[in-house]
Amino acid sequence: MTINNKILIFCVTCVSIVYILCNANLVWAENQADSGDSVEIEELYQEKDEQMYAPAIVALDILPGAGHFYTGHHYYGIVFATLKIAGAYSIYYYWRYWDYRRSLYRSARDANRKLDPDHDLLLDDPDGGYKTVEEMKHEYDRAAHYFTLAVIGNVAVYVASALFTWMHVREINEKSIPVFDIQYSGATFSDTWEHKCSVSLTIRI
Repeated sequence: MTINNKILIFCVTCVSIVYILCNANLVWAENQADSGDSVEIEELYQEKDEQMYAPAIVALDILPGAGHFYTGHHYYGIVFATLKIAGAYSIYYYWRYWDYRRSLYRSARDANRKLDPDHDLLLDDPDGGYKTVEEMKHEYDRAAHYFTLAVIGNVAVYVASALFTWMHVREINEKSIPVFDIQYSGATFSDTWEHKCSVSLTIRI
């Protein structure tokens, strides 16, 4: 249904409601009411702008900063985009380092077995100095540890970014301005038993 059709339908509806309620204004000249003045306000109908679909925007946030830029939170977008790009590079860097140390360890292990399997030889480390096969294995394990931390850090950044995106979408949806707003208000005055009512229609395009 187009916006013009919606406006037409609601205009006809509201005119009918205004006609019925405003012709129901009564003034009683009977005994004074025991209770005090009262005011009644009731929301008859409200329709808001099309709201954001949170799961889709969170999925969009897989791209660095995309979810935050989409919701208009550019500062968050810049911060998380930087963290995600740096995190992706850290995973690549430490994976390459882990693969490099693994290759050195296996080469040193095979060389030690061929040259002197009964003793731990000191072998040349391309990073500097001489190390035994056991020390090469420690370096290999340390590289694997660094790679694991890089993966965990990236997961934490993505989870934090998704949570902030979800919160921003909820705030935007809660603050979305109604497109159609029909409101009834009535007031009763105890001294004259007078009751007044009115209906207001707000249309935002």
